[in-house]
Amino acid sequence: MTDKTYLTPEQTAARLQFNPRYFRNVVMKKHLLEGVHYVRAFDGRKLLIIWERVEEELLGAGGTGNTPVIPMARGGRCHV
Repeated sequence: MTDKTYLTPEQTAARLQFNPRYFRNVVMKKHLLEGVHYVRAFDGRKLLIIWERVEEELLGAGGTGNTPVIPMARGGRCHV
């Protein structure tokens, strides 16, 4: 089992050099999927980003492998 690095959206935004507000409102809503790239913590309000999954997405490895993916019209992907 590999260890995962969990970061808050603010910590992730700082690593990626984004404004935290932009990261939450644009990047997370358009490019990151709940259950794949981030999880909701114990109370359901706090979000924890899985850093390794974000890195995979940045490097273009997101959606490859054994998981079926349907390409969408605007360049997004539907993970089945």
